[in-house]
Amino acid sequence: MHSSPTVLLQQRAELLEQMKAIDSLRRGSLSRQFFKYQQDGQTLERGPYFLLQGFFQGKKFAERIPGEQASVVEKQVENYQRFQALAERFLDVSDLPRVDVTDGHDIVALLQGRIENLAHAPAAAKQSQVQLAVGAFAGQRS
Repeated sequence: MHSSPTVLLQQRAELLEQMKAIDSLRRGSLSRQFFKYQQDGQTLERGPYFLLQGFFQGKKFAERIPGEQASVVEKQVENYQRFQALAERFLDVSDLPRVDVTDGHDIVALLQGRIENLAHAPAAAKQSQVQLAVGAFAGQRS
């Protein structure tokens, strides 16, 4: 069954509110690195060292992050991924009136395409997108 325009507008408004609630975000991914070295015949590790990497305006960037700032930057990166997933969901909801979902097959294909596009995405983004896709499917089937 199709969602009514009122329901779709409400979903869009809710998504916008969730996006507005994200107070700080940062693109990229934060990795934890350790440097191995030899001392007195033993292999030891030094670290962790944190590195933020990503792309901005078509160019790759990398920035060392001090350990005391790593948890804040990690949260900002998660916020960015959440924002991206919400924005993608907003586009999906905006496109749903154009998708014929009377038998459910078209919406399944749409959502499978979204999930397949996440093949190279970070795990958190995949999980968030899958949850949003399942929510969209459940909302369309009720």
